Amino acid sequence: MNFKSLIVIVLSVVFGELLFAQDFDAIKTNADQAYVSNNYPKALELYQQILNGAEADSADMALIYSNAGMCCTQLNQSNEAIAYFKKAVSYKVPQLMIYDKLIEMTKAAKDYKNYEFALLHKLEEFPDFIGDVNSKLAYHYYNTQQYDKVLEVTNTLIEWYPDNAKYWLFNAVARQNLNDLPGAEKAYDKVLVLDPEQAGANMGKGMILYNRATAMYDKMKNAYDALDKPDRVDYSNYRKEIEKPKAIFAKALPYLLKAYENKAYASLSGIIKTTYLRLEDKQNADKY
Repeated sequence: MNFKSLIVIVLSVVFGELLFAQDFDAIKTNADQAYVSNNYPKALELYQQILNGAEADSADMALIYSNAGMCCTQLNQSNEAIAYFKKAVSYKVPQLMIYDKLIEMTKAAKDYKNYEFALLHKLEEFPDFIGDVNSKLAYHYYNTQQYDKVLEVTNTLIEWYPDNAKYWLFNAVARQNLNDLPGAEKAYDKVLVLDPEQAGANMGKGMILYNRATAMYDKMKNAYDALDKPDRVDYSNYRKEIEKPKAIFAKALPYLLKAYENKAYASLSGIIKTTYLRLEDKQNADKY
């Protein structure tokens, strides 16, 4: 390539950028005027025209994407609006309303991935809202069964709000699903101090105790059943040892019954029946 050709290319690029800058300003002015006049189809068309061109200043791009999203919202184009708002948030648009709009729309659409995206970006750009955002994240992670994230967020939340039974419940369920049973039991205990009627906590605490008792009971019974010819001493020892899991079954029962009162935990009937049978209370077992 000779020097003359290089000069032509450079001038073309520079001239093209100048033309784009002029076009950008003119189109954006017209788009903004249409937007303010509630002419959303025209405004959206012009914003799209800009977005199909070369990249502009990040602040301008953020506002154009957010305005395009607002146009789509007014035109009932939810999916398109979410896509534009997401791009606006990626450019760190300085409008809190856009973050909240994206959070609201993705939640309504059950678009869980972008809902989390919006919450995390709001937290990054507006740290003053950390309490509200972390609360929403806790519910989101709990409902989507991301228990490692539930635990992380609720560990922070219960430091700030130690008397919030819901955060303690989420923390307990997360620990239980992550096999931290001692930690889960302590968290359930905290919930039940704050709200003794809380059905989920009663169920969780009761099931931890029930499973612990069942493991002990089955191990002892299987060991006794495996004896070739058990004598009276063997039986006496077995009866003595089996009292240990029975004591735990007895401790679990009030929690299970309290949870069973809530229709959401009607499936506990079989477990309650088994608990009564292992406590050798057939009369109450027959009720379930």
